[in-house]
Amino acid sequence: MQEDSNKITLTTYNNHTADYIRATPSSHDGVVQQWLILWIDRALAEIKKGGHVLEIGSATPRDANYIRSKGYSVQCSDATPNFVEHLKSLGEPALTINVTEDKIEGKYDMIYANAVFPHLTDTQVDAALENIYQALNNGGVLAFNIKQGEDDEWVNEKFNDKRYINYWQPHEICDAVVHAGFTLVAVDDGVQGDLPTHVWTHIIAQKSES
Repeated sequence: MQEDSNKITLTTYNNHTADYIRATPSSHDGVVQQWLILWIDRALAEIKKGGHVLEIGSATPRDANYIRSKGYSVQCSDATPNFVEHLKSLGEPALTINVTEDKIEGKYDMIYANAVFPHLTDTQVDAALENIYQALNNGGVLAFNIKQGEDDEWVNEKFNDKRYINYWQPHEICDAVVHAGFTLVAVDDGVQGDLPTHVWTHIIAQKSES
């Protein structure tokens, strides 16, 4: 991709914040959201009760509120100014974090990123994994997902403006995670998304104790 794919994608989300919110389920009802809950619960089981969780690319407080209901503290964040403002309007003291560029301040027991990594190039994925690794406590957990497939493309699903999508095969993303210093805890591939063309791999990885 010759264009600055991350900048263009973030601009698209910033221009279509309301469209995204309308098109995104606000609760965890439904089959797709139940897969999400199972994944979140599996990741939370790896950290201490009351642990501190950073959500990357929150957009809305839906998942943060669920994690809080299980007894954990959550810091929301987003790379898009309008999503940060939306979160703040709902009482969330959201941070502005572009995980590919901004050093994550502080230390967390878990970092959770749902539907963030598909928008990153291979190089940006490596940068994000390194950034997250440094921001986790020893033994901390990363939960993130990617879209399964080959190559990359621009899409305009759900609202008519382009976003970059980078596809991975499960073994490829697992290799990248291990290369970044993580130990794989769980890998669920072939997870059906909210559109027939969306197939996800959900990953849970742990920062090794040192």
